[in-house]
Amino acid sequence: MRAPSRARLIRLHGQAQTESRKDGSQRIQTRGAFLGKRPQLPSVISTYENRIRQLEERRIELNERIANCGRPLRSFDETLRTLLDFLENPWNLWASERLEHKKAVLTLAFTDRLSYVRNEGFRTPALALPFKVLEDLKSSK
Repeated sequence: MRAPSRARLIRLHGQAQTESRKDGSQRIQTRGAFLGKRPQLPSVISTYENRIRQLEERRIELNERIANCGRPLRSFDETLRTLLDFLENPWNLWASERLEHKKAVLTLAFTDRLSYVRNEGFRTPALALPFKVLEDLKSSK
């Protein structure tokens, strides 16, 4: 079988492009005709109404978030009281069943990750600054 000539390939390519343009313009016309019509089916109308309602609710929620942006979630006094309660007895937070609380205790109490040596166990960790200050206050008395 012979390979098609260059002229034949060019002609076939031109025909394919022409057909592609025709199909594309028909698709655009069909899409435009569909978008120009208003839905008549009650199910389609209710679907549009539900979607519009969801979008309105989302808009209201985002506006509320924007209005509260930059404001602290709790007052300074509440935050300070929580911090002092934690410093007084970290075990209360550690005893919680939630993994997030245990991770918070580890990150607040120690400067680095806990190191472990095989056959010896955990090494003495470096304490975070608040606990160092409390230790110094305790030893100075």
